Formats: sequence, structure tokens, C-alpha cells
Amino acid sequence: MRKFAKLITNDTLQEEEKKYYNQLFTNKINRYTSSIKSNHKFLVYFKAPLRRIVVHVFKTSGVQFLFLKTFDQLTYLQKGLKLFFIFIYLLALYGALLFILKTIFSLKFNFQFVLVCSCLFGMLVHPVILGTSDARYLYVSYPIIALCATLFYSSLNLKFIKNRFHA
Repeated sequence: MRKFAKLITNDTLQEEEKKYYNQLFTNKINRYTSSIKSNHKFLVYFKAPLRRIVVHVFKTSGVQFLFLKTFDQLTYLQKGLKLFFIFIYLLALYGALLFILKTIFSLKFNFQFVLVCSCLFGMLVHPVILGTSDARYLYVSYPIIALCATLFYSSLNLKFIKNRFHA
């Protein structure tokens, strides 16, 4: 495959030869991909998408480009600001995930279920269906994640207040 790649990028070859080697390269890649898919089904259809979901959802916070320096090079104030925004994101993310679990297990198909489907769509469509885990694809789901987290934490607060006054 390296040989084909070198030939394809070679400037001295004629256009017909480049097309021929490109076709050979494409055929070889397709055979390799299909053999991996047939021999390692668990890896291709379960483990890799699960790993992409974890990266897509949990390893992004929207602040990785807040400062263009590495974390070690930041001042204490910049580190604190970055960690604060990561904390806010994780608080919202875990609230949204708990809201999703609570809604699914309650088996009530109401407006909350629409929010759950929207949130899951935003979290799963790119890493599972499209096979990418770029953080920018999750950014559009942040308002839905925040809404789900707010609903979850407000329901916890209502339960806490209710239990506190009935005790």
C-alpha cells in the first residue's frame, strides 16, 4: 500500500498510470476494510463506536481552545477559569445523562421523551452512525443538554423540598 501511495503521489507518472494505481490502491483498501469487518465484528460494531461515544461526549467540554497555550503554560487565573467551565460542562452533562436515564425508566412518553431523543441524537449520531467524534458536532446539543440537566436538578430540588417539609 505504501508503494501504491508513493506511485500515486509521484509527479512523473502519466495521468492514466496514476488512475490505474489509484484504482489498485482503492481495491486493496476495500478488501482490507471488508476483511477487518468480517473478522473483527465486535471491534468494528461495538468497541470502536463505544470508544468514539466516550471521546465525543465525555472528553469534550467546549473549552479545549479557550486558551491556545498548554495547560501548564496558563496562569492560575486562566487555569481556574478553564477548570470552572469544564466543571460546569460536566455538571450539565451528568445531569442530562441522569435525566435521560430517569425519563427512560419512568416509561412516560411525554415532552421529556422528546428532549431525551434529541439529546441522545446529538450525543450518538456522529460517533455511532457517521463514525466521527469531533467535539464541534456536540456543540449544537449544548442547549438541549443544559435543558435536560436543568430539568433533572430542578426535579431533585423539588423532591428535596417536598421531603424536607413533610418530615
